[in-house]
Amino acid sequence: MRKWVWTIGCFIVILALSGCKSEETRTQSSEENHGNTAEEAFGSVGGGQAFEDYLGADLSVYRALVDGIKEQAKQVPASSDSEKNGFILEWIRISPYGFLLTDIQLADKNFQLTYAYEKEVQDSYRKMMEEDLEKMKAEIPTDANELETVLTAYRYYASRFQPASAWNQTEQPDGIPFFQALETGEGTSLSYAQGCQFAWNELGIDAYLLKSQENGAEVRWCVAAKLGDFYYYFHPALENGSDGGFGLQYFASSEARMQESYEPAVSGPYSSLDIKNSYGDDRYDFMKTIVSWEFEVGEEHTLRLVDLDGRESLFHTDTGVWDQAEEKESLSDSLDQMTPIFDSIIRILLEDEESVYDPSNLEFVGDVLYLATVNYGYMLPGVSYEEEGSVQIPKIALQQIYSACFDGSAELPDLNGKSGFTYDASAEVYRVPLSDMGDGWVHLEHFEESEGGVRVLVTFMEEETVFGTYQFICEKNAFTAEDSNAVYRYTVKSVERK
Repeated sequence: MRKWVWTIGCFIVILALSGCKSEETRTQSSEENHGNTAEEAFGSVGGGQAFEDYLGADLSVYRALVDGIKEQAKQVPASSDSEKNGFILEWIRISPYGFLLTDIQLADKNFQLTYAYEKEVQDSYRKMMEEDLEKMKAEIPTDANELETVLTAYRYYASRFQPASAWNQTEQPDGIPFFQALETGEGTSLSYAQGCQFAWNELGIDAYLLKSQENGAEVRWCVAAKLGDFYYYFHPALENGSDGGFGLQYFASSEARMQESYEPAVSGPYSSLDIKNSYGDDRYDFMKTIVSWEFEVGEEHTLRLVDLDGRESLFHTDTGVWDQAEEKESLSDSLDQMTPIFDSIIRILLEDEESVYDPSNLEFVGDVLYLATVNYGYMLPGVSYEEEGSVQIPKIALQQIYSACFDGSAELPDLNGKSGFTYDASAEVYRVPLSDMGDGWVHLEHFEESEGGVRVLVTFMEEETVFGTYQFICEKNAFTAEDSNAVYRYTVKSVERK
């Protein structure tokens, strides 16, 4: 009996230990899925897949060097491959960790390190960067795909700093390092680029820095990052200058979209990339007009984009489909386009104080169409002034003018011989003699939408003198409703002298 109890007790202890081990394994697995812990490997991820493939077994050399910097080791064993040692030196020097060093050299098969700060200060910088990275990660949706991860980090760091008004370019010819920008809140292109690159690398995105300097000008930095099968250019500093860092005007640019030449700031796997094949994809170039974006509420993997004109559209990050913004017709712009119509009608009404707007009066109609053709016919396609002393206007163009003047109708009355019009039926072209426009102009004073249409108050003036004020009732022009290139999108229904 005692033996049986002892056996059960041992079994319970084994289960308990097994449970602890299982929990430990689950925790370890969880950490592996979300990146290594900050204590173990923060900053030692490197540059992504291309970085790892290039270094191969020497990836452990790079990681040991980062851990050595963390502990302020004076030297760290180097690789037996001199080319890879050179690459690792380049990478560290332009990484945020380069800011913590005054020098790093290769000597006696070791990386020799000299530090810029006491370890306590260095640790505070590292902690500041870790905490900032965690803030950025908190903004990434829990089910984010690769593109959404890249987008979130890009916006975070493109809007993270204020542009530095000045800095010591003699001591810092490359610009303000990321660590320093975190401390002061002001940065240069280096600050923005390092922030994006470092964050993307920590998140498993293949990314590296590029630089440009022409004719001794300021060094400019941007980032190359890989999405899917292609690399793209990212310029978070220019994004900040254009839209505060909240847009996508400089996000994932193709080679064709870049306005200046950038070179990899490191060698290794990046110096031999074929530009055309690596940066030739232009699927995201449409974003060059996007000034802000948000994740669409209630719709997974979808962004709501806002462009320079305030138009909104949806982009689906999982499929790459862009629901392009519909052109939102501006009522103000459409009514401005109606100015020639208002002007032509008012000029005829002003000729006789007793005259009224009357679409059934053929003489009135002919006179209005004559002025609209002679004075403003050039706004319509196919209208010609080449024949001396006359204007030639295609029937379809005159129909658009008529529809704008008279209730959207395209049924032209018989104008042959009226108000100077002649008609060539074989060519479907009208001709009218030229004349001077006369003085004065119209001014749109006010408009408002109502149930009966749009009420537009228009005055006719010459210098400071107002010769007449008229209220036009307008509505959408049925004749031009399906023609996106039409000039006159509205039509006049009635006119009243005020």
